[in-house]
Parts: sequence; structure tokens; C-alpha cells
Amino acid sequence: MSEREPIILLAHGSPDPRHATGIAALATRVAAAGEAAVHVAYLDHHGPTPADAARAAGRGVVVPALLSLGYHARVDVPAAIEAMQAAAPGPFRAASGLGLGRAVLDGVGELLVRAEVADVRDLHVVLALAGTSAPEAIEELSAALTVARAAVDGPTWAALASVTEPTHLVGYAGPAADGVPTVVVPVALCEGVLRDRVITAALGLGLDTVAGVLAETDSLARLVVARATQALLGTS
Repeated sequence: MSEREPIILLAHGSPDPRHATGIAALATRVAAAGEAAVHVAYLDHHGPTPADAARAAGRGVVVPALLSLGYHARVDVPAAIEAMQAAAPGPFRAASGLGLGRAVLDGVGELLVRAEVADVRDLHVVLALAGTSAPEAIEELSAALTVARAAVDGPTWAALASVTEPTHLVGYAGPAADGVPTVVVPVALCEGVLRDRVITAALGLGLDTVAGVLAETDSLARLVVARATQALLGTS
């Protein structure tokens, strides 16, 4: 990827300031990993808007910072790129969103290492999708898990479609209480209310959790760079 081609990280936005903090952390990691200028734009709630980022960057490749490639990816992202094209000379190339593939599992692995539980024998990792129950998102994560489960070593992976109520985690509380090492990891790009619900539900059932979010991992930063590279090469 050309060092002169800026990356525009297009995130959803949130009234919760922790979301913007997480995206800023991801942008910093992307800039280091890709040796490119990185600009941030948000679809909703606050700026910088897509037009703001376009004027700041002049041109670039737009990587949607979205784990679920549903409505926002199909509708809001193209509209944002149109706004960019109208605001600055461009061109602005669209990259694929982040999705819920292998890089997400690698990011979770980083969080487990930081929590010093990655090497716990027979560890059961419960992945809780904090913000989506979209079928395409679940399917992509399921495919990544199928590959990961085939590995000779590593944790035992489990996954839930969505966790907003404590009852969704009850099935893991019993085995954990009986001594099965279990940790719940919210699959969330940034801190926020939905992730908070997962943590509260897990702790209320006596289940361990790990700190941190995917935006703080090198795996997601490398994925952003890869998405940008693919777009510039016409392979995304």
C-alpha cells in the first residue's frame, strides 16, 4: 500500500464517549501498522463527519470500522462515501468492513494473553456478540470458529449469538462453578453499553471476563491495513 494514500476509518459513532476513545486507539495502531495517515469519520451522533474527514484527507481508502456487515455497510457506508466524493477531490475507494472472521479471534487471543489466561489448560472461551444478532455476522463468526476449533492446541471456543440478558449465559455458569476454567469475552470493537451488559451478566453468574476491547489490539489494526490494501489493489 502506498505510504501516501490516507486511510479513513469510518465508524458508527455513539453518544457514549468511550466509543470515540476506542476508535482513536485503533486509528493510532493503524497508522503505525500501515505507515499511512489515518483520519476518522463517524456515521452518526458526532463528528468528524465523512465530509469533514474527506476535506482533511483530500483522498483515500475508506475502511468501515464495523464488525457486523449488515444495514450500515449496505446503506450508510455508500452514502458516506458519496458525501466524501462531494466534499473533496478524491478519489475515495471503498474497502470491505472488518467483519467477524479470523482476525477477531486473533484479537480475542491478544486480550487473553494480556489477562494472563491464554495458557490456562482446557480454557473455555465464551464469545458473546455484544452488538448484533445479524445472521450474516453469526455465520461469519461460526466459520472462523470452525477453523479455530480444528487447531491442535489453543482454547476451547464457544459462541453466543447475542447476550443482553443474564439467562443467555446460565448454561456456562454450572460447569465453571464445577471447575471448568471459563472466561467470557464480549466481541465488541469499543467499550459501550452493550459490552457493559455482557460483563454485568457474566459477573452476576460468577463467570470470569477479560478487560479490553478489539480496537485496542494489533490484530484489528492489521486487518484495517489489509482491507485498505485489498481495496487499492482491487481485490476487496
